[in-house]
Amino acid sequence: MWRGPINEVADDDAVAFLVAEPGLLDIVITEHVSDDHGCCRVCSTVSAGRARWPCNVRLLASRAVRVRDRRDGDAPS
Repeated sequence: MWRGPINEVADDDAVAFLVAEPGLLDIVITEHVSDDHGCCRVCSTVSAGRARWPCNVRLLASRAVRVRDRRDGDAPS
C-alpha cells in the first residue's frame, strides 16, 4: 500500500558515510534528479518500477549536504 512520499530518511550511518565521501555525495546529488514525470532518473528501472522523486537516496544525500554545510560553516543563516 502506497502511503505517499517520504519526507525524511532517518539513517544516520548512511548520512555519515556520504558526508565522509564528498566525491560520492556530489555524484549522488548530480545523478538522482527528477525526470519529466516526477520520478528519479536513477532509481526508476523496468524491473524496479518508477521511484517518485525525491527518492530515498536523494533524501539521504540532501540531508548529508545539510550536515556537511553545518560542519563546514556553510549553512545559510
